[in-house]
Amino acid sequence: VQGTGNRAPAFVNQLPSVTVQENQPVGTFVLSLLAEDRDCGDELTYRFDSAAPLLRITQDGDIYTTAPFDREARTTFDVVVTVVDDASPVPGSDSVILKVTIGDENEFFPVFSKLVYRVGVSESAPRDTPFLVVEATDSDGCPDCGGVTYSIVAGNPGDAFRINATSGELL
Repeated sequence: VQGTGNRAPAFVNQLPSVTVQENQPVGTFVLSLLAEDRDCGDELTYRFDSAAPLLRITQDGDIYTTAPFDREARTTFDVVVTVVDDASPVPGSDSVILKVTIGDENEFFPVFSKLVYRVGVSESAPRDTPFLVVEATDSDGCPDCGGVTYSIVAGNPGDAFRINATSGELL
């Protein structure tokens, strides 16, 4: 039985967006899109109208992953989703752009730019005189992960040295 209405379906949320954490297993539920059709009896079907990397959609509008996401390779993408009714003689439809943001997992350790730092400090240097800046990078590149912070964890008898936790400057 086909619907005979003349009103097209419409998505309830016209600006859908979702964040999916990277490295989630295949089949992870992402989002359920909902459209309404005021015609009685029309059956709705959902589909992607643009390339949908790493996603699949059911005819009911449920979206799942088809592979793990990697935020270091891609941070966002957009997918066009269309809902179609079965009205006769001309089916109605509506489309939205789904914005997918890939959330970062803190999966990499910071790495220092040098393995060994050698420096001399004069005994007569005033306390809190900067004498070295250490530098490390984190491949996650995640602004939400807090970045790299520095601390002295050993070899500092009497707390003779301090380090700026943000800049890596030793005093």
